[in-house]
Amino acid sequence: MDGPVVVGFDGSPESLAATGWAAREALGWRLPLELVQAWPWRRPHVLGSDDAERWGGRRPAGQEALFMAFTAAGSMAGVAAVEHRALADALGPGRERYPQVDVVEQLTPGSAARTLVEAAAQAGLLVVGRRTRRPAMGPSLGPVAQAATQHASCPVVVVPHH
Repeated sequence: MDGPVVVGFDGSPESLAATGWAAREALGWRLPLELVQAWPWRRPHVLGSDDAERWGGRRPAGQEALFMAFTAAGSMAGVAAVEHRALADALGPGRERYPQVDVVEQLTPGSAARTLVEAAAQAGLLVVGRRTRRPAMGPSLGPVAQAATQHASCPVVVVPHH
């Protein structure tokens, strides 16, 4: 396999499960692990705008303090700094467990689906998480996992969270 193991990360339990799976896979293949986190602003927006408020409302439970830090950051550079710090905090236990895995963090403005599909162009494997909610008609994928499986140019693994 050529290229890093790329995993989508947003701080949710599903992305943490996917990150753990991806780290074990990267270790086994002796490949770097690239964590890709996207936020939905395509261009700089004023924090407190409708876009920022909508995104803040979609953040995983328990991340309200992080959104408040976004508001206090006051700029895209501040948002990036807060996100990098949150990402480093979330990855701490994994780095201790898999110290031999080289981890690269990529924080990109844009939609999660598009950002992951673009990152897959250079990847050997793309890993995404999936919630285990099942609709009445059987299991389904969310929009990010669906876009990844349909458009990525490398193999894709969808890791369920239990």
